[in-house]
Amino acid sequence: GGQSLRKVRVPDGRGLSFPAPGTLPELDWVPVGLMRVDAAYQRSLASDRSVALIRRIAAGWSWAKYQPINAARRPDDLFAVIDGQHRLAAALLRGDIPNLPCYVMPAMTQREEAAAFMALNRDRVQMHQTALLKARLTSGDAAAARVVEVCARAGVQLVSSGTEAKAGPGRTQASGRIETLLKQHETALVIDGLRAVRTAYAGRNTELRGPLIGAVVIALAETDQEIDLDRLAAVLAGTEPQGWILRGHMLRDRHSSLGAAIAAAVMQAYEREVPA
Repeated sequence: GGQSLRKVRVPDGRGLSFPAPGTLPELDWVPVGLMRVDAAYQRSLASDRSVALIRRIAAGWSWAKYQPINAARRPDDLFAVIDGQHRLAAALLRGDIPNLPCYVMPAMTQREEAAAFMALNRDRVQMHQTALLKARLTSGDAAAARVVEVCARAGVQLVSSGTEAKAGPGRTQASGRIETLLKQHETALVIDGLRAVRTAYAGRNTELRGPLIGAVVIALAETDQEIDLDRLAAVLAGTEPQGWILRGHMLRDRHSSLGAAIAAAVMQAYEREVPA
């Protein structure tokens, strides 16, 4: 009852500075037919997980559990959904909800929308690194652009699900691993490692796994011999990526990391193939 109500406790604010919060949003009921999503930063709703979530929201719709959609005004009286596209899809699926309560921001640039999308989703939802990468690109993130550029130069396609990764050759989900490698090693070395792994499994619907990519880059970085990338790719091709990872686990206790252990397994196999 009323006895359990209390005021919010406010923490000590000493040492904090408070920048201006920006233009005030409007709270409005927006026709569902005027809402759009911008594929430059929004995720696809085609995955089984998204479809299941949309169906669950639609079937269990309750205004008591609803949170307003966050949207930005666009030209032609349209609204770009920054956060809430699953809720919008559920309302459209039901067909009996013509308008949705929205937290409407004034017109923003696409970059500002993408940055807001990331801020709203990064801490709340476990997003795949590659799905987040698209929003980071739109928001002007230089590190994300570097990952995309390096993958393009290596002929590797970034995807955000295991199903997509196995749907064609030269695909990887390992954008996070590649970003880390680019912080630790020269760009050319990371491209060489990616190319070797991509070449190894060319023509096969095999996911290019992050641990193997990282291990090949480690091997290239730490060896003092000249590595023939075509020969290295041929050696890699003899075992599926998961097989190399398992070999690394078997050697793990002799090395500083799993990546170093996989790298050692790869180099052992490579050296067996190289004429003395």
